[in-house]
Amino acid sequence: MPIIAIANQKGGVGKTATTFNLAHAISRAGRKVLMLDLDPQGSLTDYGGFIPAEQETTIYEVLHGRVPLVDVILEGEGEGTPALVPANIDLAAVELELAGAMEREYRLADVLEEADSMYDFILLDCPPSLGLLTINGLIASSGIIIPVSTQYSALRGLERLYDTVRLIQRRPNPALRILGILPTLFDARTIHSREALEIIEEGAGGMKVFSPIPHTVRMQESPVAKQAIFDYAPKSEAGKRFLKLAREVIDEC
Repeated sequence: MPIIAIANQKGGVGKTATTFNLAHAISRAGRKVLMLDLDPQGSLTDYGGFIPAEQETTIYEVLHGRVPLVDVILEGEGEGTPALVPANIDLAAVELELAGAMEREYRLADVLEEADSMYDFILLDCPPSLGLLTINGLIASSGIIIPVSTQYSALRGLERLYDTVRLIQRRPNPALRILGILPTLFDARTIHSREALEIIEEGAGGMKVFSPIPHTVRMQESPVAKQAIFDYAPKSEAGKRFLKLAREVIDEC
């Protein structure tokens, strides 16, 4: 069962939108998908139509070993809709609370074994940091997709993420693969965005660079409607790109 981390320590690069839309696109292709919110902000939980503050049990309780994973899964409504493990602000305390715990970096990998036969894909929406939650996500995953905004400021710090991935590949999780870099918030009308895309492609160092996801009004509206972009705006180029991305990910995994 492929477990894919959507990760980048930089905020505002479209991690949650990528997780949500890719999960729905893979589901549409006939696979059973679980989305897991690892961000204390609970943005993926909100995208899924749930109010983070109203969730009594979340991934926070699961990581503490208080409840099994299956007890916090929120099943999607209707066929072809991914399930969700929610998060809320309680998750912000995990790093401090588990500071002295044995093998704290493996908590998520251990609990995801419960879902091994239940889903075809698990997608992890990682927080915008390289702290304990993201490390847990990378150790638990078989692959990582790195969303990168096509803005110069978003390119800073990428080498640190690559170093972290290489470190994890060397010891705790040699099976971890970078599936590719996903350029996001792309505006082909601007020189800035086009040049940033060129820099991403030139600096990929042999890593796959997926087709960029356009930055459009429809992309901004779809989370409010709690819909994947290709359901909210079926003719949108962004929707087509996510459906293409899903096919590539399925083929690769």
